[in-house]
Amino acid sequence: MQDGNGKSFTVHGYDISHMGILTDAEKRAILLKAQTMAKNDDLKKWNMIELGAALKIIEKTLGIRWYKKSGKELNMSKASSPPTDYNFLLHKQKLPPITALLRGGRPENYGKIIAFATYLKMLWDETNIREKVREYERKERNTEISFERFNKLFFELKIAAFCKRGGLEVYFIPEQKKRKTPDLKISSFQGATYIECKKKDPQTKEETEISSICQQIETRILNIMMEQKCNYSINITFKKRIEQSMLKPLIEKLNQLLFSYPLHFSEDLDEQIHMEGIKLADFDVIQSSKNVPAPPDISKVQHFTWSAETQKSNIDYFNLHNLDVPIRNYRQVAIFSTYIPSKVQSILNSVKDASEQLSKSSGYGIIAIEVVLGDKTPQMFLQQALISSSQLLQTMPHIQAVMFFIEQVLKEGEVIDLRTIYHGYINPATSKKLPSKIEDAIKTSHKFQFRSLLDDST
Repeated sequence: MQDGNGKSFTVHGYDISHMGILTDAEKRAILLKAQTMAKNDDLKKWNMIELGAALKIIEKTLGIRWYKKSGKELNMSKASSPPTDYNFLLHKQKLPPITALLRGGRPENYGKIIAFATYLKMLWDETNIREKVREYERKERNTEISFERFNKLFFELKIAAFCKRGGLEVYFIPEQKKRKTPDLKISSFQGATYIECKKKDPQTKEETEISSICQQIETRILNIMMEQKCNYSINITFKKRIEQSMLKPLIEKLNQLLFSYPLHFSEDLDEQIHMEGIKLADFDVIQSSKNVPAPPDISKVQHFTWSAETQKSNIDYFNLHNLDVPIRNYRQVAIFSTYIPSKVQSILNSVKDASEQLSKSSGYGIIAIEVVLGDKTPQMFLQQALISSSQLLQTMPHIQAVMFFIEQVLKEGEVIDLRTIYHGYINPATSKKLPSKIEDAIKTSHKFQFRSLLDDST
């Protein structure tokens, strides 16, 4: 950047002399805000700089109208009186993307925002992404912004960025009204092919059913605590699949246990269900947020719900111990399970759907599938998915390859990281071989060296 005398300079180690999506003034504002809020915490300052830059890039590329709609419920006014029970937890609230990702203070969601902006920035002047973004924004203009459609766009950008890193040309194919088209066209000097992207929901149908039962259990337990005016941290461990039929006997047992206000309890409902509870601060006693129990390890917990009364809105639970704000009636319920539902059949269904779409449009191409594993071990799942997919692809000669993107949230110490594990599979039964440049590009995961979103150097 140059000052009024034409001299170049950097701001606290960031080279912002090159122009990009963000202007120099916007970069300065992001830096100053982060430095003011983070003070001497360098890690927090870095995170705030990147998150601030990401949000500004998203606002400028998708437009202020989309951005405001996507974050419109983020700063909703707090209810004048607390709810009389926790049944509101059972009502599914569909939040727009920016609100959903920023609420709750989950580090992996901040990482998603930064990754989305990184893909936008990487592709902005290298592809026809501006047409893709305008097409997406127009569809969202007269309706509520869908998190599902946002995630689909997100995955297409991830695939496009992956292909660009592999040295391929990328073209976003405009949607047609009368027929379905593939999502991307990728090219090398040797030829081109098409990609159909399938972003899997974070939960399969079975996982959604189990999650719903867990939420019912947690809601009923929190209601009991509210009725009996007590506060506990309760862990429930299932050694089998969680079923709806378990709800009634489990709640009845916990109601009996909490009735006597024990300081601690450890009970088995049967050989497959274990319950533990620790009494927390007395009802309506004000305490510091530093004194509440630590959150469960997200890599192990099946489902988790907490509640506290505080004047601070949108409180960041994962940073609660550092906030030191007055709260009362803190309660939490965590559910653990050794049963892991299989995602393999869901993956095979996506392969079939994508295969059918490609056969009706381009006639051949590549299938790209993203799966969110959360805490599940990817190696075993990936092995099962590859074996099953390779068998299925024997019947699909028009499919040249499948690309698997396995997204996983990992916790290492105090750091929560969002990682993508990649595996490309070339279909040996294909009737049309890929150009060698494209085949080489999709065989290997291309490592991406993260640079600050404020850095526009090439």
